[in-house]
Amino acid sequence: MQNLIVVPMLYWFDKRQSQRKNKQRIPERVLLLFTLMGGALGAIYAQQRFRHKTQKRMFRVCNVLGVAMLATWIYGAWQYWL
Repeated sequence: MQNLIVVPMLYWFDKRQSQRKNKQRIPERVLLLFTLMGGALGAIYAQQRFRHKTQKRMFRVCNVLGVAMLATWIYGAWQYWL
């Protein structure tokens, strides 16, 4: 669940760095990895809030996969506890 907080912060920082020239950016693979590690909802929020990485197809695909993985984990946990 910490990825719901961390991922928007990463997107905000990367957006901020993109506006400043010659600053070190967060690699796209790091953003995608955090998205797939449970931060898909945070990534979707951050993309819309900061208008960052919204046009890149890989980010949209990873958001869908991330949400599907979250739903699967929640469903699995729910089935386990019943």
